[in-house]
Amino acid sequence: MFLTQNRINRLSLFFSVVIVLSSCSYSDELDFFVFDPSQDYPEFPLSLSDVAEISYIKLGGEEDGVFIPTLKSSGIFVDSLHDRIFASHFNIGVLEFDIHGMFLRRIGRLGRGPGEYMNVYFYVQPEEERVGVYDPVKEKFLIYTYDGTFLEDEGISASLFPGFLTFLLQDGYLIDYNPSSVIYYERDGRTIVMSERTLSLFPLDGMRDKVIEDIHYEKPRVLPLDWGEDYYKLMMPGHLIPSRSGIILSTYRSDTTYVIGNDFNRRPFLVNKRHNGVQEGCLYPSGETNDYLFLCYQNNLLEGQNRLYFFAIDKKSGQAYKVTEDVSSPLPGPLQGRIQPDDDGLTKNPEYRFFEFSPQELKENCYDYLPPDLKALVDQCDENSNPILMLIKFKDVTHN
Repeated sequence: MFLTQNRINRLSLFFSVVIVLSSCSYSDELDFFVFDPSQDYPEFPLSLSDVAEISYIKLGGEEDGVFIPTLKSSGIFVDSLHDRIFASHFNIGVLEFDIHGMFLRRIGRLGRGPGEYMNVYFYVQPEEERVGVYDPVKEKFLIYTYDGTFLEDEGISASLFPGFLTFLLQDGYLIDYNPSSVIYYERDGRTIVMSERTLSLFPLDGMRDKVIEDIHYEKPRVLPLDWGEDYYKLMMPGHLIPSRSGIILSTYRSDTTYVIGNDFNRRPFLVNKRHNGVQEGCLYPSGETNDYLFLCYQNNLLEGQNRLYFFAIDKKSGQAYKVTEDVSSPLPGPLQGRIQPDDDGLTKNPEYRFFEFSPQELKENCYDYLPPDLKALVDQCDENSNPILMLIKFKDVTHN
């Protein structure tokens, strides 16, 4: 489904009035929402602890030679059924921890041999206690048990170009979202970029047929010609976001965010009403509970000029709130107790978000202001310690 600009404008006017004024027709799910991040919204009155449980976890593994620079680029999965945390990094592989951060094992290893992979993008099936890691060389997901056993020839064969959260699981299927083509041309001193992205389903049991294969057309991005052919600057990635409403399909270059329900039909979920030409930003959901939808807005995609704004929408009343940082606080934004999840904090399951902190930086910059439980973990660390996770579990998320 592709919304034209005229149609978006008409829908914006209608749904803005309906949603803001229709508190009497409450539903747990927002069927469709039009949002203008340039409006002056009141500050959000709730703290993060009001809607989420917060825990701090020191990741182990240093004694086993596992040193983790960061987890932001490859994501984590929290299995609350078995109290496991799965994480990955490009030069380490896929790692398994218990819920307290104790390192348990590597899942497989980097390489080109049997049971080895050249990529760290993975999914987890808690009910089956299995982990799938995609290997682009073999064009296959390699399947392992939680104890690290390689299950040969049980993976899905697929030609993918995976990135962070470009595939997620839903109802026995792997949902994949990847670029299929890029077109750009020059006109009037500008470079105009258009891309297509393919949305596909792969059955995990190998028995079902693909249900849908859809094309999502990104909005063109207009840039000065002197950017040349730097594709990494021209093409900003999109990704899938796990949510209680379904899997959300979001891209930095589209006004419209879609949601994919259990029936695998894609429908418009959120429209960014603001349009600013080159300087316009991207709006995407970053978390959801039964009562609130949390949004993140990036006002400028040019390197070095990005700024994030956070919003929360009360789903009963339709009222939106702006979440701000306390600029006088010595603590990093996430530690201020505000609701500020963004795409760096996405995990592969909807009930969790995370932030990671360098223990040494916390010790040097804001140690005296840390919560007691976090301070106790920092005291156990030195300059060679792995990151500390701030794990956020929304209190009232329900599974589809």
